[in-house]
Amino acid sequence: MIHPPVNETEEKILLLFKLRGYDTINIEFKDSGGRTNRCIKYKYWEHIDSDDIIYIQENANVMLTPTEWEDEDTGNNVAYHIEQKPDK
Repeated sequence: MIHPPVNETEEKILLLFKLRGYDTINIEFKDSGGRTNRCIKYKYWEHIDSDDIIYIQENANVMLTPTEWEDEDTGNNVAYHIEQKPDK
């Protein structure tokens, strides 16, 4: 894994992906505008199934917000920004 998890929340997210059948070699955690802003890259900026997003959000107490853009060389890309939900 090129960009591994850097905290317990990201480790839990990675475990949840694995439980959903994802090959974790395809999941990367990256800085997005600073060390406190993190995002998930799946394969080469590909979409993650919405049911899997919901599963991870419910079980890791996070919000995963997709950000999409188009690149003239690679086409449509998406990253998922990680935001910790407030404690209940």
